[in-house]
Amino acid sequence: QIGEAAVVTESCRVTTVAEFRQSDLAAGGQGAPLVSFSDHLLYSQPGVGRAVLNLGGIANFTYLPADGDPAGVVAFDTGPASCIIDEAMQRFLGEERDDGGRVAASGAVDAGALRLLLEDPYFALPIPKTTGREVYFLDAALERGWPSGDLPATPDLVATLTALTAQSVALAARTELEPRGLDEVLVAGGGARNDELMRHLRELVGAPTRTFAELGFDDKDRETLAMAVMGYMAFNGEPNVLPSATGARGSVVAGKICRPA
Repeated sequence: QIGEAAVVTESCRVTTVAEFRQSDLAAGGQGAPLVSFSDHLLYSQPGVGRAVLNLGGIANFTYLPADGDPAGVVAFDTGPASCIIDEAMQRFLGEERDDGGRVAASGAVDAGALRLLLEDPYFALPIPKTTGREVYFLDAALERGWPSGDLPATPDLVATLTALTAQSVALAARTELEPRGLDEVLVAGGGARNDELMRHLRELVGAPTRTFAELGFDDKDRETLAMAVMGYMAFNGEPNVLPSATGARGSVVAGKICRPA
């Protein structure tokens, strides 16, 4: 997404697939979440209603139905994962992230501010839906949660922002996934290594919640592997996006291909 396929092709002398989102957008989809196609191929399990939760900057779910029908796969962004927490750590403590959730664990959740943060209308929108860092950033959260400008101590702020992620993810699971049949949640992304966030999720989500690492997978590889699968399908002229997840009118072969001479 951030490079130019022609440059990679010329530099590496390999066929390169890039720019997957545009084809889905052209078909009326949101161009995201794209990883749901690969999640369905790689992680579906017969008889198990499974959700794959990615906790990157933004949190998103892929739901994989127990019957394995790709038409039953849904995927959407739930809201913030680590993006606002990371910003707070960088601004107030000079650290990149809350490693292990230690700062959040040392603070107390501001219940009033959390209530205001959860009034964000995005959380009530129907799926499919997507969002991004242009919506969820620290100053916007501070203005919504603490409109008086009277901010709490940094550990309490980080604890509250961590609870926001957990509560919004749990709300999405409860309203969108549990009615479809939710047997387990698998968690990937950097947020899976935040022990305090995972503690909240295990308390709030009404299904067993485990990290990819607990299953022997490397959670850092999930999205890389998903793009590799999509690239393989595009190279072979096969559909590689699920309309049920992105809202497109139909399947597309997503990705532009550059080949070396």
